[in-house]
Amino acid sequence: MSPLGARFTRSSLRQLVLVSTAWREWPPTRESCDALARLAGTLLGPVEGGRGASWLAVTADGAVRQADWTGGADAHERLEGLAGRLSAVEEMVDRPSAQEETLVSRRLRVLCDPERTAEVFRDRSPDREPGNGGGVDRPPWTALDVRFLRYTGGFRVHLGFSFWLVRPPWHPPGAGGPTPTVGLHRISELRAALEDHAAAATRSLVEEHFGPTTTLVWGREYAPPVFWVATLARPQSDPPKHLDRPDVAEGLFRPLIDRGPGDSGVAMSVINGNVLVSRHLRRELADPSKDHVTMRPVYLVLPGSHAGNGSVPKDDAYRQVVTTLTEFEARAAAAALELHGVDDDLSVWRTHVRVYESVAREAATLWDALALHLPIRRRGELEKAHRAIALVHQTLLQGVADLADLVSHVEALRSEVDELEEGFADLVDERVAEQPLAAPTMGIGESLAQMARLSRLRRLSGAVAKDAQRVNEQYKDLLNSIAHAFDERRVRELDVLQRGSFSLSLAVASVTIVAVLDFILNIKSTEPMVGPWRWAAIVFAVTLAFGVVGTAGAAVWAVRRARDISSAQFRRRYEKVLSYLRDSSTMELDRFRSATGDIRGDGLPTWSQRDRELAGRLAALWDEATAGAPQPFRERSPGRDIGRIAGDIEQWMLRALLLTERPRMLWNYRLPTLTLLYRHFVSLERSERWGVTAAVVADADLERTLQESGYTRGEARGIDRYIAALTTPGETSGDAAASTPLPNATVLLATIKRVLETRTPARHLERHNRDFIRRTVRELSAGGMDQFIDVGTGMPGRDCVHDLAPAARVLYVDNAPDVVRRSQALLTQDGRTRVIRADMRRPAEILQEAGAGGLIDVGRPVAVLFTRVLGYVSDEDARRTVAGFGELLHPGSLIVISHAARGTLGSGGLNFAATTNDESGGERLRVPRRIEDLFTGLALDPPGLVDVADEGGRASADTRRIHLAGGIGRVT
Repeated sequence: MSPLGARFTRSSLRQLVLVSTAWREWPPTRESCDALARLAGTLLGPVEGGRGASWLAVTADGAVRQADWTGGADAHERLEGLAGRLSAVEEMVDRPSAQEETLVSRRLRVLCDPERTAEVFRDRSPDREPGNGGGVDRPPWTALDVRFLRYTGGFRVHLGFSFWLVRPPWHPPGAGGPTPTVGLHRISELRAALEDHAAAATRSLVEEHFGPTTTLVWGREYAPPVFWVATLARPQSDPPKHLDRPDVAEGLFRPLIDRGPGDSGVAMSVINGNVLVSRHLRRELADPSKDHVTMRPVYLVLPGSHAGNGSVPKDDAYRQVVTTLTEFEARAAAAALELHGVDDDLSVWRTHVRVYESVAREAATLWDALALHLPIRRRGELEKAHRAIALVHQTLLQGVADLADLVSHVEALRSEVDELEEGFADLVDERVAEQPLAAPTMGIGESLAQMARLSRLRRLSGAVAKDAQRVNEQYKDLLNSIAHAFDERRVRELDVLQRGSFSLSLAVASVTIVAVLDFILNIKSTEPMVGPWRWAAIVFAVTLAFGVVGTAGAAVWAVRRARDISSAQFRRRYEKVLSYLRDSSTMELDRFRSATGDIRGDGLPTWSQRDRELAGRLAALWDEATAGAPQPFRERSPGRDIGRIAGDIEQWMLRALLLTERPRMLWNYRLPTLTLLYRHFVSLERSERWGVTAAVVADADLERTLQESGYTRGEARGIDRYIAALTTPGETSGDAAASTPLPNATVLLATIKRVLETRTPARHLERHNRDFIRRTVRELSAGGMDQFIDVGTGMPGRDCVHDLAPAARVLYVDNAPDVVRRSQALLTQDGRTRVIRADMRRPAEILQEAGAGGLIDVGRPVAVLFTRVLGYVSDEDARRTVAGFGELLHPGSLIVISHAARGTLGSGGLNFAATTNDESGGERLRVPRRIEDLFTGLALDPPGLVDVADEGGRASADTRRIHLAGGIGRVT
């Protein structure tokens, strides 16, 4: 760490402070309290010895001037007592108010003088060594401010590191040192010294004790804010007038804000009438090799001449502003995380709306084709047309109800967004008095709300609700048109009935007249009918009887046929579709989840079977619903044309049901195969011929579904692009490309299954790798191995090597400084373990360091573990690394390797696939043959190279792909 400070000259700054913030979730457990105590203890330093001075204070959430500072052994004793009291809060489970009171009332502060600052940060500087300060010859004063806040679901600890180029005005008694002013002409130099070294070092220090954390806000990594606080020697009574001073605008604002490409606009407000605050989001390239971008809020706080009143000193006034703004940032980030789910839900509902719109558009086309026949068709043709119209009518009625329900869901999301926005605005108004500057500059509160995208989500929810209502109106308009057609039919039928009634009346009247005349004139014969007349009467009576029975049968048949508005083939298909929709409904899937357990736990195998079964049924039903092709209108064959349109309508209804009646949120269930099938069958050629173009599954729905199955977001997107390339001619994704589209959903389903089988989620690979380490270390320890070197250990967690082999001595090796420091802080210093920083490609240096201090006896057998680390180096480096250890290790030593693989396993061992190397997240996927080559010169222990995912550590008897290979080589 380079010395930080300034050669103070007469200029316009009394003080320059950099405040670097961090926050972590805070379960008040012994582990969390010990981590906080270790962090504070690192700043306090040893009880005796060490350079510089440091002090500890525990205060309420008020002014720091009333702090009771202690140093030396008293400070460490006080810190230990505080950690014990904080961990006791965990036991107050039935007294949440007591928990909050105890935590909030404890505010921890640590102050280090410049010499102590240099001592703490000497080994944590990312670039420079002490003494190379670039002309900056004095470190700053460093203060740690720890406070606790209660959020939904628990507590959060806020850590604020502030670096003071001049001694703080609230310094403890006896903290000497000059208090000169700071020259504005050196602001750029001081900014680089503080930001590039002190701020980066404190982030590393926090991660040593609390571990790294990543907050994703709308898909981009969000870092806690940084504050620059500058106190002018000649401050203005009206803070905005600072901007009118050229020396302040050019010498202070420009160097400290330093907007670059990708940064957001500057927001600026006057807070509490006396502090000018500006804010912008700075784009930071955290890892240039991976284009890893982080967005960090940067504030400039400039107090006015009246920043304090009679009871609040100036420095406390702007410290309260910094504390409050830090809390606002945390709450805005939390709101953004909460609203990210709302954004996903809205995208899913918008996709549903588009699907309904596509269904309505196709329905309108079919209705237009049928409506052309209605004015001129008669009898059977007209009846066939009206039955087809009835099918459309039934489907549209169901769509109207679904869209009304959809609108209610969207309105509920909109209310949630409005409530959050109002709550955030009320919080800002309650805590600070903000006066934004004149447009076009936005205010601080507005910029925070913009980060949470509250206004955007409110607009989006309104747009989705509006689209749903618009599509609902399309459905209602179609229904009204169809209703008018049925009204016209009823008018025509009534006219026919009226004419028939008139004819029937005439017949009845004639019969009545004949009967009356017969009675009056007695024209009826009294002689019995004989001869041929008798047989004629019998034949006439029988014929009349058959006519009556036939007419009655025809009437019954007509009534029953009137009830059937579809063909027998359609009814058979509809029954299968109805059964599928019942089994795949949200209600049934929720019931299935309750019966089989948590979808992330015991229900996994059952859900996998359910996924494949539902996907198979959907593919078969979709192929039936898209068989053939829609027929064009043919004027010269009206009967056949109406029949074809009626068939198209029946298929349209089946497709509409499959598209619109699926589970609303697929990500609630572990159904990756079904989700991918829904996602991509609309891209099939058959589907496009039928006008099915709307995406059925939203991006967020797909990604979250695959994430529930263990895939990362990047893996989910890669799988989606891969399958899309196979279904769309001309598109490519990696090694996937389609010359012709897939013919049907059945073939698409087979492709999806193959892709999922060959792409094991990284989370599953990590679990298999841990299981392999656990089995291997326990077996080796039980066999007498008592020395281990774990290369590329990573962050320590459960089942470390020294936990699995309690009697062994273990050397952990990693090349990442942050990992090494955190491991050193967490591992128990009992002489059995040690952590060093080294490059695994230098075996001689590692073994030399292992033998230093007597931890590892290199003159005896040692087990060296390379578990999923060789995939991050080239083929040549991997071979040289393993060979180097093999040459230097004592005979009988073991080299254990696990490696991400691409290949297949057969009944006789390995079936070497002729595939090339690939990379996934920087890790090479080598074919099994290349992994086996790494053991050249070693004797592979039986059964040789195995599938690590196999529970017994041995290959399966049936041929299948291997994703993680492992083996043990013995030095001979």
